Amino acid sequence: RELVEFAWRDDPRDLHRKYEDHLYHQSGQNPLIKSFYDAIPIIQEKDLIKEILIMLGGLPTTIFELDPIVAIFSIRQVMLRHLTLDCLHDILIHFKTYGDIVLRIQHFINKNLIKGLLTYQGLAASLNRFLQDYKNKLLSMEDVIITLLSIEKELAPYFRSLDFINRCIIEPSRICDDDYQASPSKRSSHLLNILYDLMVRKSMFQHPSEYESAFKIFLDTFHPSIDAIDHWISSGKIVDPFQEFFLVQVESKEFRLRPSDETPKFLLEIRDQILELGKTHQMIETITSKSSSSRDERKVFHGSHEMERKLYGNFQEKSEKIQRKFGDSFKSFNLNAFLGRQTEPKDETMDIQQLFEPLTLTQLENLPEDFQVENQVENSEKSPIDFNQFDRLEFAITDFAEISPLRPNPYGVTDRFRNFPEISEIFLSHVPIFVILKECLFDEISAKFHSQSLHLIELIQLEFQLENHLKSLRVFYFLEDGLAFHDFTLTLFDQMETDFPWDTNHNLQGLMEEQYADHFGWKFVEIQVEKSQSSHGSISSLESVDLKYEVPWPLSLLIDGNSVEIYNRIRTFLWQIKMAKFRVDFVEISGKNRQLEHPLYIFKMKILHFVNNLENYVFNRVLNCTWAEFSPKFHEAQTLNDLIRIHSEFLTSVRDRCLLNPKVSLILDNIKNLLNFSTKFKKIAGKVEEISESENSRQKFQLERIRLEAEFDQGMALLLTVLTKIVEQKKLLHLEDLLLRLVGFSRSQ
Repeated sequence: RELVEFAWRDDPRDLHRKYEDHLYHQSGQNPLIKSFYDAIPIIQEKDLIKEILIMLGGLPTTIFELDPIVAIFSIRQVMLRHLTLDCLHDILIHFKTYGDIVLRIQHFINKNLIKGLLTYQGLAASLNRFLQDYKNKLLSMEDVIITLLSIEKELAPYFRSLDFINRCIIEPSRICDDDYQASPSKRSSHLLNILYDLMVRKSMFQHPSEYESAFKIFLDTFHPSIDAIDHWISSGKIVDPFQEFFLVQVESKEFRLRPSDETPKFLLEIRDQILELGKTHQMIETITSKSSSSRDERKVFHGSHEMERKLYGNFQEKSEKIQRKFGDSFKSFNLNAFLGRQTEPKDETMDIQQLFEPLTLTQLENLPEDFQVENQVENSEKSPIDFNQFDRLEFAITDFAEISPLRPNPYGVTDRFRNFPEISEIFLSHVPIFVILKECLFDEISAKFHSQSLHLIELIQLEFQLENHLKSLRVFYFLEDGLAFHDFTLTLFDQMETDFPWDTNHNLQGLMEEQYADHFGWKFVEIQVEKSQSSHGSISSLESVDLKYEVPWPLSLLIDGNSVEIYNRIRTFLWQIKMAKFRVDFVEISGKNRQLEHPLYIFKMKILHFVNNLENYVFNRVLNCTWAEFSPKFHEAQTLNDLIRIHSEFLTSVRDRCLLNPKVSLILDNIKNLLNFSTKFKKIAGKVEEISESENSRQKFQLERIRLEAEFDQGMALLLTVLTKIVEQKKLLHLEDLLLRLVGFSRSQ
């Protein structure tokens, strides 16, 4: 041992040569001893430390030369007196790895800080601030650090952050930085997704300083997107110079969402509300600017823009507050005692493997209320930096220095976590990123969305009288005002029986104006009549009448062309029922010829039974009940989209219950065919007085009446059979009421 120590202090090269001579001599070999060790310079440790600090700052040195082609450092062979070559080489490789990471960061900053996308600029600015702090730390260490191990100990937090940046941001395999064929929005969302994925995977068993650094980088990178969201929801305008925002303006007043792969994954659940919030703001501004009754409200609304546009500041403040609150509650929680583990003194080596043991179900159930565990995510990614070189360094020191075997291992395998805090601080010592986003950003956007949506509905109710328009639609299309419509239909149907040209715009407009001139919605109604292809007097001729109901914006979003078309189909069907009832009701049977008129009277009762029950079903079971069902929903609507959806569901429900759905067109055709018997019945009833006393004419009339009544009975039987099958299959249950109304008279027959 004395000989070895003397030879090492004199010249390490001699020790290596003597060791190799001894080794090969023992094995019986006689190789040519190379002069390899003679060419390796011996330097002092303090000089090597200065070289390492300069290299860690991203600058080349005598030992660490920069390769300009691949932009990485190469190591020149050197020797220390107290370390073996392999041990020293592993240590230098370890530090060189972080020097290479710094070079990549500098390249990324130079490339994106000024000319890159806003998201990339935010990341580059954050990395630039990190590097400035990191280099200041290196400068402060030049006169303090005296050993290689001290470098690792002092820079451990920065190394963890560099490791984070290298794995998830700078590595070409993790980010499509050079894929310029991808759209800017896709590249930006990809970058944010990478950061978010790492933050989620790092939500548990993470060093607090590393998580804090990673969160700052995520926040700075997300900052441009938050500003774009804030500007959109506060002013209704998109500020996106590089086309990386997930909203795009298609036309002057039309905005839409980009594809989902061009939107950060953590914003998918909230992006619809963001889109609608900006549109809502635009609508409120337009309404308040045109409305004279809301000028004061308009001043308040415009004056609050600058106060409202502080989404990023609120998010940052709330995230700091929630993490501070979580940290304060966590300090009072002793996880070691909770897990039933024995806590060792701080000066003794901690068994870090216990830290990663999964909790049992009983332990999770007994967690305190303020300590929430979403999930345990085990980090399966291995760091590119291995600590084996420091284990070897410890073995090398024990070989050539006097170290007591009883002294705790200061830099052993478990010491790689030597800078970690106590176990009660390391286990979930921070709030997961998805919790921060929901509590500090998404909830604020949702609250603002609901507030603005209610404000918009109030403005529509106040300025555009939405309830009055809905009532007018029911009056003109659902015949809710029975008295006014009765007078109008008496005139209309009476003129249809004469040669009066009722099927013109002017004549029908005049007829309706006589009855509805004083009504609120009359000025929004316009009658259009197309040339009918049906025979004169047929109920199908009413299909040529079209009522246009044109309302101003924004009511046109609710009452659009498709809605008016459904209203017209329902109105036409109601007019056809009323016309059939009108014709049969006003057929007079004198009773002079009872032999002919009595069967005709029974036939009339059959038709009236069908028409009256169909009318009662449509007006009572469908129109009144459906409105009573949906009326509360209109008052409970929270957003304009809710109003549009409820109105659409209301119309769809009325249409389907009136059998106007194309899927049940066969039933509707059968019903219209039965309604047309009113016209046929009126014609045959008018022939009674024209029948002569001859037996031949009487028989001819009876045969025509019997044939017509048989056709009606067949139509009724077919309708009842179809309705029975549908009800038995428990489809279209609302038809059960119509079936029960119609089946009574049929059974009596």
